[in-house]
Amino acid sequence: MSTSAEYTFTVNSQKTLVAHFTEEAAGPVITALSINGTPIESLGEAISRNMVYAAECDETTVNLGITATPGATVTVAVNGVPAASNPSVTLHDDKTTVVMMLNDGSLSNTFTLQIAKSFGSMEDPMYLTRWNNKVLTVISNPTNNGGHVLDGYQWFRGADTLENETRAYVVLNGPATEYSAIVHGAETNVWHKLCDDGKTAAAQPASITAYPNPVKAGQPVTLNLPDGVDRVSVRIYDMNGNLKQQQSNVRQSVNMPNQHGIYLLQIQLPNGNIETQRIIVE
Repeated sequence: MSTSAEYTFTVNSQKTLVAHFTEEAAGPVITALSINGTPIESLGEAISRNMVYAAECDETTVNLGITATPGATVTVAVNGVPAASNPSVTLHDDKTTVVMMLNDGSLSNTFTLQIAKSFGSMEDPMYLTRWNNKVLTVISNPTNNGGHVLDGYQWFRGADTLENETRAYVVLNGPATEYSAIVHGAETNVWHKLCDDGKTAAAQPASITAYPNPVKAGQPVTLNLPDGVDRVSVRIYDMNGNLKQQQSNVRQSVNMPNQHGIYLLQIQLPNGNIETQRIIVE
């Protein structure tokens, strides 16, 4: 970006001449930028040379309105492909890069907008999962979430940021619908909104209990199975969605992992129904 300089001179209390240097942007600039009709400032982002917009849940198209300094031409490219001056951007990729090049005939400037696609949309298998309405977790294993590599999490309750909740899961202290999260993509290097698909691992009242809970690391938990059920299949996941162990034909108990933490014990009955218990390993 081209710049211009302005010097202001003042005399201080020691009668010394002091020069103040101010650098200002020169050439054409973006004076207004809207996303789907909303000024970008109202979306929490100021107009600058490098901007980021986190797309809303299931928002697959973003319409941009670009206003530049009068007399300037605006050339737009979306992921390196020339586009209209006020483009309609379809979000095929996790991150879409919009480059806006402004030229007034003598000077030019470039502005960039990174659009971060939300995770958990209808066409994306990644989502927030509720486990018996006690824990809300991000499916952060790339094998199970569509290949997304994540390296950051931030949870919210309503409009409040939960400053200390930066893990892949949060223990609920109220209705799950009050909670939301954003995740940081290791490959995209931007924050994405994470959308809840409303699924629960066990929507019906649990017919199976597991005890003791908490349990010591490496020790077994006993399953209290319903009448008529003599064996089940069990999977144990950590809170990152990683499958830690799997057993079939479990009759009464299953050993928990040796590492401390919170685990999800997924129990499949012979009729195919699945129930989930949250187990704390101390």
